[in-house]
Amino acid sequence: MIKNNIEEFNINECPLCKKKHILKVDVYRDILPNNLNKDVRVPEFKRIPVTVFCPKTKLRFNMEIYIQEDKFSTLIKIKRVV
Repeated sequence: MIKNNIEEFNINECPLCKKKHILKVDVYRDILPNNLNKDVRVPEFKRIPVTVFCPKTKLRFNMEIYIQEDKFSTLIKIKRVV
């Protein structure tokens, strides 16, 4: 089953304007059914490079975000939301 949700990432200090920003990302996951009593979920963090748009300076910069996944929830697609 494929589900999507919007995840927010805080950028504590923008390298261009030195202010805080919030990056919103629409994450699509393939969710496998599991038995919560038997199956153990071991989270892994996947490093993903993204291009971020600074609203103050109107310039772009690159950074990496970490998104959690496990064997029951794998990433399919990531889309940036402005």
